[in-house]
Amino acid sequence: MKFSIVTITYNRAKLIADTIQSVIAQDFTDFEHIIIDDGSTDETETVVSSFHESRIRYFRYPHGNKRSFLRNEGIRKSQGENICILDSDDIWMSNKLSRMKAIFETHPDVDFIFHNIEFQPQRTIDGPLFPYSQSFKGSIFKNLLADKILPFPVFTITRKAVDKIGLFDERLIDGQHDLYLRAASQLIAFFETEKLTVMRKHGQNISDNINFAHYDDFIVSLEKLRRMKLISAWRFREQLSRVYGKNAYIYMNDKELPAAKKFYGKSFLAAPASIRGLKSAFMCLSLYLKGAN
Repeated sequence: MKFSIVTITYNRAKLIADTIQSVIAQDFTDFEHIIIDDGSTDETETVVSSFHESRIRYFRYPHGNKRSFLRNEGIRKSQGENICILDSDDIWMSNKLSRMKAIFETHPDVDFIFHNIEFQPQRTIDGPLFPYSQSFKGSIFKNLLADKILPFPVFTITRKAVDKIGLFDERLIDGQHDLYLRAASQLIAFFETEKLTVMRKHGQNISDNINFAHYDDFIVSLEKLRRMKLISAWRFREQLSRVYGKNAYIYMNDKELPAAKKFYGKSFLAAPASIRGLKSAFMCLSLYLKGAN
């Protein structure tokens, strides 16, 4: 059983060495580490080359590609039976691959594995990252839609599953949530409660740079699921209301009240009979009365 680890990177010379070292230190050694560089202008390439490790395969591209395309390039170049995604600022525990191998061997019907995360430095978040005290196997589709499962880049997927559900959608900037949704709707998943990845928080985290295009990506994914009849019309509208509500919340935090009012209004119109829609209507009215026009 061979694993292909796909890491995309850009200007992570100060962080990627620890990432690579955590892969080399795995107690299961049948793997290849494919690093796709989006045209780094720092010493990233020098750092990668310094390892002199035959299992590392480095590819450099001109800068400016979508993360969905870069990850797909890594998958297309990979040869393993199972594909792992590892960001260039994260670190694996030494038993990550051996744990994935054990799960696949114990549960041959599983094609998609994700697991818990440790943050460094530790941070306070709203409740547990994943609200599960035990590992489990089964469908994660409803939990993903309910935000009980967050689409972090800590998953492992079999190659045959990629052949079934497809690669990252390259129309999307990131495509990660979209891939999770397709996997959740078509595959049997396994959640491992053990923390097998350390996610280092720093000023350059992509996830910290809120980009409304990510919400546009999610809407495209929802529309795709609706066309495939994997979600009902009501579920689609409710999820659309949730996405618009998140946009409004961000604008509220940024004190951009007219924009917040606009998105609360869109949230209400998407699902006017839902609790979320009614809350958005109240917020929209409150902002209107405050003169946010």
